[in-house]
Amino acid sequence: MAGIKKEELFSIQEDMIGMLDYLADKYKLADRSKALRVILDYVVEDGDIEEIFTVRRCLRCGGRSGWDKPDD
Repeated sequence: MAGIKKEELFSIQEDMIGMLDYLADKYKLADRSKALRVILDYVVEDGDIEEIFTVRRCLRCGGRSGWDKPDD
């Protein structure tokens, strides 16, 4: 376990919990928290912060229901 982890409470949509669980299972991660940490590490190392926060994305607009599990 690299680094000290602090437990924190976040509010996210139910479909995002499903996405994190899916990723944890698919990539044999310990749990959804590890999946989120992997995503956050990517944002820090390779993400374009300006693009992340200035490009509008909505998974729940126009009748969309959020993240959908891919057909593997």
